[in-house]
Amino acid sequence: MFTCEKLNDKNLSLFIQFNKKRKGFNVLNKDFFDVYNKTSMIRKFFIRKNVNILKFDREYVGYTWLEKKNRDTVEIKSMYIEKKYGFKKDICRTLTKFFNTEYKFLYKCEKNEYNYFVMKNLGFNVVKGNMELKRKLDKLDLVNKPEGITIEKFQKSRDENIRCYIQNKVFDAEGRIPLSIDDIYYDEAQEYYVDDGAFFISKDEIKIGYGQFIFEHNNITIVNFGIVEQYRGNGYGRYFLSYILNILKNRGCKVVYIKVDMNNVPAINLYTSMGFVKEIEYLRLEKDGNK
Repeated sequence: MFTCEKLNDKNLSLFIQFNKKRKGFNVLNKDFFDVYNKTSMIRKFFIRKNVNILKFDREYVGYTWLEKKNRDTVEIKSMYIEKKYGFKKDICRTLTKFFNTEYKFLYKCEKNEYNYFVMKNLGFNVVKGNMELKRKLDKLDLVNKPEGITIEKFQKSRDENIRCYIQNKVFDAEGRIPLSIDDIYYDEAQEYYVDDGAFFISKDEIKIGYGQFIFEHNNITIVNFGIVEQYRGNGYGRYFLSYILNILKNRGCKVVYIKVDMNNVPAINLYTSMGFVKEIEYLRLEKDGNK
């Protein structure tokens, strides 16, 4: 029989071991002790109360660490279940009762077969996701330049306004907070930013798209890539992406990554048609209480 109990002196040593193995379930799981050791004594008391240890008969098999974000929402900061127990129906029934409260639960994870199975069986649904794709640059196909198309480098202290405008046009969506000029300046000040790695694409001297590459975590990643909606479907994005890939290859880059919203099917189709393959999926999952 599966049961849950609070973190206490008796199960602390086992919890320490589970915390060390947390990334085996989800690499985005937070390190409990990284937070706990930096907080005041009073806050430590409340953080400990938010850890629930999962037990099967007499054996400890996992844990959840929760944090209340507001009066209605609880975030799962970290969660771990030993694999030999995670596929058992009893554990899902036990945890489902645990999550059936008046709160909405949130969880962010890097998807793998195991954590996705567990979370879906607990009644969590994917509400948002991003996909990271990868491409080797050893061979690049020639893409012909469309008529009237030019590409130019973004220039700092001159082009921030037009970049802000283009990105807001490209990524306009319901519920999205528009970028401000300050957001652009903030991006330029980050360590990942590459000064000569940002570009505009123009059609008949009208800027219709933007794209850049950054250097982060020892990888080159193409970000903020897109074409204004009214100019899509004409091969401009294909040529623009090919242009950036060729620049990277000529600079000696062997592998490049690109990130995309998992619901952006046209963009995914473009990237996969140009040799990108899916590497990682990052998911935001939610479960409404009492459902």
